[in-house]
Amino acid sequence: MKSNLEIQALRGWLVLVHGAKNPPTAQEWQRYIEHLQRAPLTIKGQLIHSLGAAPTSSQRAQSIEVGKILFQQRKAQSILPMRTAVMSQSAAVRALATMFNWFFDNTFLGFRLDDWEGAFSHLGVLPEDRDTLRAAVVSMKTRVDGSAESTGAEGHK
Repeated sequence: MKSNLEIQALRGWLVLVHGAKNPPTAQEWQRYIEHLQRAPLTIKGQLIHSLGAAPTSSQRAQSIEVGKILFQQRKAQSILPMRTAVMSQSAAVRALATMFNWFFDNTFLGFRLDDWEGAFSHLGVLPEDRDTLRAAVVSMKTRVDGSAESTGAEGHK
């Protein structure tokens, strides 16, 4: 059975791939929250790739609360806020990134699925890490619901 959310920590980046239809299960979302809590000061940023699905309102509320704590921890240590790139063909999903900006100092931006350059530039991903992150997304997509859809991940550099 395919999952609704795949998560991988890679080279200091947190990479998430949401499926096409269903929000993350409670267990999948808890794994994400645990990733954030385990390394609040060392995560460089988040690359979120959605085939259309998004967290539920309660999951978003939880991530905002956890994110506020992480934001303050980073600020107290003079560490820049963690940036997030949300990639999706869904305008509604990309609009959620704007909503998160209200809480996190304009560090969230939405991008179309084929705008790898924009997402990587926003995050500050070094050129030598870009192919690795893109390959991780491509691999993770095979394990989420809706992965048969064309998503713009392959062949774009």
